[in-house]
Amino acid sequence: MADSQTFRHYLVMVSNRRQPVFEGEVRGDVERLLRREAEAVGCDVVSIEVRERWVLLRLDSPVDVAPRVVFTRLRRGTSNELLRTPELAGRKSVWSKQFLMTASKPSDRRIERFIEAYVPTRWPSRREAGEE
Repeated sequence: MADSQTFRHYLVMVSNRRQPVFEGEVRGDVERLLRREAEAVGCDVVSIEVRERWVLLRLDSPVDVAPRVVFTRLRRGTSNELLRTPELAGRKSVWSKQFLMTASKPSDRRIERFIEAYVPTRWPSRREAGEE
């Protein structure tokens, strides 16, 4: 429950792929791992909604922990274990580095617009990025 030392907010974490990722047994793994990592950083998970391409968490976070820290801890703390599941084996990463955090629950449409605007359909090659 939120008190004066916590703030309640919504956090949207997005797969770095446009196709469905969080299906089948992976759904349960995602929820379990996110709850574990949230607790480790001092957050209470009020609710988790796992969709095919993104996850919506409702969190009570400590006021002295920056939102970016919460997101980074959740992303890094779950990624390695998820990549060991048969469904995600062989991928290099699970989560986009972009996230959406709001005080009120975002609509599905708002989340989809966020994904369209900030999550690339594919990453540029080194040549396209000018690294060669």
